[in-house]
Amino acid sequence: MPIQFRCSNCGAAFNAPESMAGSQARCNGCGAIVVVPGLIPVASEASQWSEAPADFDPNQRSTKPGLPKIEEVPAFVWFLLAGGAFVLFFLTVGITLVMDAGSSVGEDPVARRPEGASISPSGATAPSTPTTPNKPTQPRSANSPVRASVVAGSFPIEPSEPVPSSLSPPPDRTGVKLGIPSSADSTNDPIGSASPAAASVAWGGGDADGELRIPVDDAHVTFGPSGCPVVVVGNRVWGLGKGELVQELKGGYRKHGQVRTALSANGRWFAAQESSKDGRDHVSVWNTTTGEKSATVDAGKEHTVEYFSFSLDKYLVTGGRGTTQLQVWDAASGRAMKPIDTPCDRIKQGNIAFTSDGQYFAVVDDKHLVVLKTKSKRVVAVMASPKKIERSNTGQSVIVRNNRVVADTRRATGTESIFIFAWLQAMQFSPDNQELAAVSTHPRPRLMCWSNRGKLAYDEPLDQLPRMAFWKHSVQWLPDRSGWVVSGSVIDRETKRIVLGVRQQFGSDMHVYALDKNRLLGAFPHNPDELEVMEIPWDQIRTSLKLLEEGAPALLSPAQPVSAHVKLTGLRGDQSETTRIIGEALEKRLARDGLRIAPDQKTYFQLRFSEEAGDQLPIYERQSPFDFRGRDTGRTATEAKGALIVELISGQEVLWRDALTATSSTSFSEAINDASVRKSMLQTLSFQIAELNFPYFIPTSKDNVALPVVIE
Repeated sequence: MPIQFRCSNCGAAFNAPESMAGSQARCNGCGAIVVVPGLIPVASEASQWSEAPADFDPNQRSTKPGLPKIEEVPAFVWFLLAGGAFVLFFLTVGITLVMDAGSSVGEDPVARRPEGASISPSGATAPSTPTTPNKPTQPRSANSPVRASVVAGSFPIEPSEPVPSSLSPPPDRTGVKLGIPSSADSTNDPIGSASPAAASVAWGGGDADGELRIPVDDAHVTFGPSGCPVVVVGNRVWGLGKGELVQELKGGYRKHGQVRTALSANGRWFAAQESSKDGRDHVSVWNTTTGEKSATVDAGKEHTVEYFSFSLDKYLVTGGRGTTQLQVWDAASGRAMKPIDTPCDRIKQGNIAFTSDGQYFAVVDDKHLVVLKTKSKRVVAVMASPKKIERSNTGQSVIVRNNRVVADTRRATGTESIFIFAWLQAMQFSPDNQELAAVSTHPRPRLMCWSNRGKLAYDEPLDQLPRMAFWKHSVQWLPDRSGWVVSGSVIDRETKRIVLGVRQQFGSDMHVYALDKNRLLGAFPHNPDELEVMEIPWDQIRTSLKLLEEGAPALLSPAQPVSAHVKLTGLRGDQSETTRIIGEALEKRLARDGLRIAPDQKTYFQLRFSEEAGDQLPIYERQSPFDFRGRDTGRTATEAKGALIVELISGQEVLWRDALTATSSTSFSEAINDASVRKSMLQTLSFQIAELNFPYFIPTSKDNVALPVVIE
């Protein structure tokens, strides 16, 4: 017996066979995704996080090319429905006119369905691949250190198949079409047709020689969400299809240094936080098609804007210190819409994220990370507490008790979830909105991921990511959810490892963006003045990962131990203690990648350490960190300086080399003498050993690549 039901979007009536009970299909009338009721319970809302079916598996691969078409009802039923819809239309228009006349904030704008079709690259040509793909760093170059780390993941996903969602359809901008395309899909323009320049940025174009190069000139770079067809460099808008200049933004904003900006998913809107002489925080919005400034919103004198983003390609959402509400503005006019209440005390970049359809948002409340329904503000999922991991010994920070400097803590003493969530730096929903990924720096950098039920599916340290001095970590999902790009490093979810990294200079900006699963766009170290495309050599990476998993013979591999030899020169202290500190630091560093130390191995680490006396420095006594000068005690101390050359050698061949230098501390919470000064130098050296970037796998054959592959 057929199942009779109506489309929740347009009200059209349909018949469906019993075999389709509980499945998703596309309405023939309006093109909306509907759920066929009947034999099994289904969620009442399109992308309900809290009401997922018990057998929901986010990693199950679909075997269907698209959603089935629903059998249409007889013609006379359509005639009756059309008459009813005609009457309902005039009633709706009358009600809408009355509501608009009385208020401009009647509906929750972020939870609305966007007007028009969203970006869908399924009808466009595939993005061009550079003619000169990135060549992996040769593992045997003595002057080319290779980045390495153990990170997280556990879900093998085929890159060629979309991951289906049993709760809500993924947005069209991910490139996954969910059925027969509507008429709007065929005319969709990611930027618009207002000018000839805008028409040239259709995604997937590519120029004649397959190269994509965009000048950076040390200007601020703004990437949009995954699938965004443009990038903004300074005040210039560039199309990512052919690498052509689309438009120049008129008016000024600070284009260098630390500046907060955002770009909408369709590339139409660009926002930047601007300085104000009256002390008020302003955010200006530009139309990238025309280059004109469309609006400037004022957060109020008592508020400081620390977060803003675009939703549904037409709303600007702002928030920050001084308010628990998110302000919503129309991007085209700057008109204030209905604000969104949040349960958090302080809204900042990194502790809030919206799904691409705007129906849900994640935010940190007083103790937890929660997902709420945007329209009702109802909590639909509470994220499970992250696991406890050890702190990394990367240095000290002074604290004061009873007006005296005492022993250190590293940023916070607790390991509870409240500290981990307080130090979130980036957060993003997966392309299908069914998972949430976040990066925190407490107690050390870590990547976490939760399912739509709040279950912790992923939580691993990111020890070998570049240290963030003046900028924050970023996270971007790969389109098929097989991994992430975190601060320029590609993380493979299945093997829990960084498989590709970018050699980054300390203190320089990180501009790396995943164009798709196989290509990165970035300003790489060998050409920092241009954005260019580098291919991720997945075939070679997978081959090396398979050799590593099988324990195949290799020059360096977790399956085979290595030896360690320490050579000391010009020692100014106890020899056995020095050897112990250096050896233990190396052993802990190797353990992160599953590498072991054993005697008499063909592959070994050689550590050559030398030290010397430094300058004579006066000793001042301080009562607090605010006592910058302190009291001169009349005593002096001799600096301790050390240098360490670390080499990875196999036979007579140097596979990898790095050099470290360390100087003794200038702040002590214990008695200052030659022994304590020298001890602080060795501690600093051990911290640097813990951050060494060397490979975790070097194959015997030069036909295979070392892991991780490095872009230099």
